[in-house]
Amino acid sequence: MLHMLAKITSVAAGLLRWVGQRPGYLLFVAADEELSLQRPERFERAWLETMLLSLIWGWAAVQIWSLTWSVFGDYSGIPLMPVASVLAVMVLWPYRRAVLALAEAICPTESHRPLAVGVILAGMVLMWLGIKSWNPDFPTYLPPAWQWLRPRTMFRSLMLAPLWGGWSMLVACLFCKPSATTPPAVSAYARGCSPPAAAAVLAVVLAATIVYFNHLPWRQLSISVVAMVAGAASGPVICRQRGGLDRNVLLGANLLTQLAFMLAYLANR
Repeated sequence: MLHMLAKITSVAAGLLRWVGQRPGYLLFVAADEELSLQRPERFERAWLETMLLSLIWGWAAVQIWSLTWSVFGDYSGIPLMPVASVLAVMVLWPYRRAVLALAEAICPTESHRPLAVGVILAGMVLMWLGIKSWNPDFPTYLPPAWQWLRPRTMFRSLMLAPLWGGWSMLVACLFCKPSATTPPAVSAYARGCSPPAAAAVLAVVLAATIVYFNHLPWRQLSISVVAMVAGAASGPVICRQRGGLDRNVLLGANLLTQLAFMLAYLANR
């Protein structure tokens, strides 16, 4: 038994080490020095990994929310502990640099940047507190083994927001071309972000959004419209503000698109 447990632990540790060195993961969390040491050609197809990681994070956020809810309850309908748990993991791990990048884009003055971070976090808390399920919840008519394909309505925005953020990173590279000051890894990432790739990802994410939100009134289509506009505009705006394409442009556009998507979703509730 102990031998099997040790083997499982070893395999899990090896898998985590492998994931920790993937280009898509490094774009999200690596320090600038570590990113500069990577071979640039590794990042030419990193958009596939960023989309996969966005999907995994959406699923993980649902699991964290659900687990916290089952342990602490709903506090009379206000999901305080689920919101605190999901946002704590989100802003301390996969999207920590995205929060800082968006704060820098909002407030270039370094002395005022902590205030910008506080405003972003407060806005995220208020938006996530508004996530509630329809009552009665929308039925799925799927076998139990396939229920995860169509989760409760309150979880669908958590799953879709990271995907829209990942798509915005592709679009940013279409409108903001690398320059002499662009880090090699980001330049390689941008080369792999072709219009067909962006169109294919958009088709999948848009279809999922329409299907997941078809329980809302007809104006639910505005959620996708807002996400597309935010995803297409955020990258060029931040790129112009920063004076060129870099990783902060990609991460800032990612988070800004997610926030726009969540606002559009809450407006349709």
